[in-house]
Amino acid sequence: MKLSHYAKRYIDWLKANKKIKRDRRYYLIDKNLRTWAKVLDIWCASWWFFEQWKHKNIDYSWIDYNEDLVNFCKQQWLKVEQCDLSKEKLPYNDNSFDFIYCSHVLEHLLSNEQIQLFSGISRILKKGWKLVLFTPTPYTWYFWDDPTHQRPSTHGSLEHLAKDFNLEVIESKYSNVRFFPQRIQTYLRLPPLRWFLWEVYLVVKKI
Repeated sequence: MKLSHYAKRYIDWLKANKKIKRDRRYYLIDKNLRTWAKVLDIWCASWWFFEQWKHKNIDYSWIDYNEDLVNFCKQQWLKVEQCDLSKEKLPYNDNSFDFIYCSHVLEHLLSNEQIQLFSGISRILKKGWKLVLFTPTPYTWYFWDDPTHQRPSTHGSLEHLAKDFNLEVIESKYSNVRFFPQRIQTYLRLPPLRWFLWEVYLVVKKI
């Protein structure tokens, strides 16, 4: 489903954005992104975020299904491809990228499409390099309020997807409670704690 007002909302927000918030995304990327890396961002509306790492001489590529967003990013002279991940495979050669970032994309795909995406990520990611992924959980209104959301995730479901495609789990935690050790993340899903678990993130390395 293509909703043009979503593209317009993001474009307006990108144009108005002046300050980068150094939140959990910033620190996770900064910790895992190496100098001279070849990077794929699976959602071109976050191109502004990677402006923070110009000093690392990163070679960036973006991908998005929305024609309006793709055209907007091309106007910024960005290297971007249009691809509908619900129907198409990632249009890149094997072992093309050193780092892949995927934020709030997975929830827009059905189960079989998520499996195809992880298969593609494993194929195009170089051995020893990393994926950082964020996606909402089923525990709060954030997932259910968006009509384009198809399937939520938990840290357990993300781990299963990763392990099925030769990706070693480095971190798999709920964003709001990431300071709790990995081994007790499962128990945080019990009521009433789970109402705080609006987002989960995954950091994996290809082995």
